[in-house]
Amino acid sequence: MAKLLLCLMVFSLSFGTFTAIDEPKQERRSLVHFKNSLQNPQVLSGWNKTTRHCDWFGVKCRHSRVVSLVIQTQSLKGPVSPFLYNLSSLRILDLSKNLLFGQLSPQVSNLKRLKMLSLGENQLSGSVPSQLGLLTRLETLSLRSNSFTGEMPSELGDIKQLKSLDFSGNGLNGTFPSRLGDLTQLQDLGLSDNLLSGSLPVSLFTNLQSLSYLDVSNNLLSGNIPPEIGNLKKLSDLYLGINQFTGSIPAELGNCRNLKAVVLSLNALSGSLPEQLAELQIFTFSAGMNQLSGPLPSWLGKWNQMDSLWLYNNQFVGRIPPEIGNCSMLKCISLSNNKLSGPIPRELCDSGSLVEINLDGNMLSGTIEDVFDRCTNLSELVLVNNRISGSIPEYISELPLKVLDLQYNNFTGVIPVSLWNSENLMEFNAASNLLEGSLSWEIGNAVALEELDLSSNMLTGQIPKKIGNLTNIQILKLNSNFFDGIIPMEFGDCISLNTLDLGNNNLNGSIPEKIADLTQLQFLDLSHNNLSGPIPSKPSSYFRE
Repeated sequence: MAKLLLCLMVFSLSFGTFTAIDEPKQERRSLVHFKNSLQNPQVLSGWNKTTRHCDWFGVKCRHSRVVSLVIQTQSLKGPVSPFLYNLSSLRILDLSKNLLFGQLSPQVSNLKRLKMLSLGENQLSGSVPSQLGLLTRLETLSLRSNSFTGEMPSELGDIKQLKSLDFSGNGLNGTFPSRLGDLTQLQDLGLSDNLLSGSLPVSLFTNLQSLSYLDVSNNLLSGNIPPEIGNLKKLSDLYLGINQFTGSIPAELGNCRNLKAVVLSLNALSGSLPEQLAELQIFTFSAGMNQLSGPLPSWLGKWNQMDSLWLYNNQFVGRIPPEIGNCSMLKCISLSNNKLSGPIPRELCDSGSLVEINLDGNMLSGTIEDVFDRCTNLSELVLVNNRISGSIPEYISELPLKVLDLQYNNFTGVIPVSLWNSENLMEFNAASNLLEGSLSWEIGNAVALEELDLSSNMLTGQIPKKIGNLTNIQILKLNSNFFDGIIPMEFGDCISLNTLDLGNNNLNGSIPEKIADLTQLQFLDLSHNNLSGPIPSKPSSYFRE
């Protein structure tokens, strides 16, 4: 009997030794099977017989066991081979940013030691397997930017050590899984760009005390933003935009003292901006395209770290608070399509940091004579559809503007000649104003122009020949003015032109032959002039006489 026990012990030890030695060989075979399952195995040409598998690209081992497989952005094309699920010591599996397709097998749950699973930015499809909930050691789980559909499995709530969950950019539907509120270690949650519906579960805000990043934008979520959101003391980034949220912005949001970015745009939120937000140090605040109302609060000036403020398409009334000029880091501000009135405060440019200003579609009045002269970094100024009057000031030409849009106002006087010397100006629109005078020949210096619209003004004189220097211009509208003389043949040198509207002027003479050589031209309106002679010998469908 003693001899039998001894033999069994020797056999057992021998079998264990054989298994330990054999496992690296099995893992090598599993990796080879994965390579051979690809449609382009040559991408992993370095995985060959002459090299130890632990030295292969993307593979890391510990004690001859594969613990990490990281192969990103290599255009791997094929399914996620089930042979990978034999790598039982694997801690990290990252095959993101490839061309992998097919479904994610429930066998993924074999990887019990996995701490990171990243298969984002591939072409995977099907449902998210509920067996992922068995990977209880996972800390990072990313399936972002694939084509997964169906509901998110509630079993995800079993992954108690999960710190980062990113399923954004798929086709997931159904309601928001309440069991995600069980992931008390979660720091980052990304579920944007899906089809999730229903309301946000309160448990999400009562239990996830470590959450710092929450992005559920571009879904079908509805209901109120729960006031319990104020419990998330570590929250720094909040993205709820492009949903169907209603009600007011909760005052409790002001309790999230680490909040830096707030995006609430494209919802149906109403009410005013709560004063409790004043003590936050916001970097980005976007609440455009809602139904917010009331005056813009002066406390916005306390956000002196803010670099962008987007409150467009709401129902704000009253004046633009001059205190916004205290936001010394502010680069972009959009208050377009509200009901703001009064003059634009000169203090807006106190810091000189503004790059983009959009005040389109309000009832702003007064002049801009000394308003924007200190905006020395201004690249885009949009004042369309207001009640602004006075002349276009000379200092405008000294700003590094790429876009200047003054349409539908009451500007008077002449266009400053110096404006045409602006090296950066790509779009200048001043249609539907009361501008007068002639176009200077120096318009030919504005060689960066791609769009010029001076229609519906009171401009006179001849169109200068130097306009032919504008080889980058694509849209040129001078219609509904009082231009006279002939159409310069130099228009034929504007080789990028696709829209030319000279209609409703006092132009005479013939149509220059060279206009017919403009191969990009799609729209040409010369109607309501005094033109004569033949149509050019290369007729095209773009002519409108």
